[in-house]
Amino acid sequence: MKKMILAFCVLTMLMSGCSENKKYERDTSPGTLQQATLEEVYEKFANEEDFVLLISFSYCSHCLDLKAILEPYLNDHHVIVYELVMDKLAPTRAEYYKASAELNKYLEDYSGTPSFYYIEKGKKKEEIIGFGEDSTIDMYDDIITKYRLDAKK
Repeated sequence: MKKMILAFCVLTMLMSGCSENKKYERDTSPGTLQQATLEEVYEKFANEEDFVLLISFSYCSHCLDLKAILEPYLNDHHVIVYELVMDKLAPTRAEYYKASAELNKYLEDYSGTPSFYYIEKGKKKEEIIGFGEDSTIDMYDDIITKYRLDAKK
């Protein structure tokens, strides 16, 4: 009987308290979609910071669709998403190709928009490239919760 009780206690601990993915308290204060410059983002990489990066174009329909679900989400999830709006930051083709090459030093595979990245210690950790009919806010929330980016401090 003692072995049975001990086994039950161990099993209960394993199922509830020892899980790496256990729940955490989320900060429901507003987050922001903050436009950044290329220099600010390069500095974040160089300083090995943790941050969320969205690369977009102001006229890209998929980017606009993503922002249409991301902005309301950020109303009650305290996450700062730094956005590079490429056509504003690198308006000529030559400037865009130069910026893309520089970004690829850090991202390795940047090729189009929208591109959503979680950067940890200056290195790409997670990414979602593109936005289509089957895309949902849950895909982005999975990254937020996996790394507890909206955890209450």
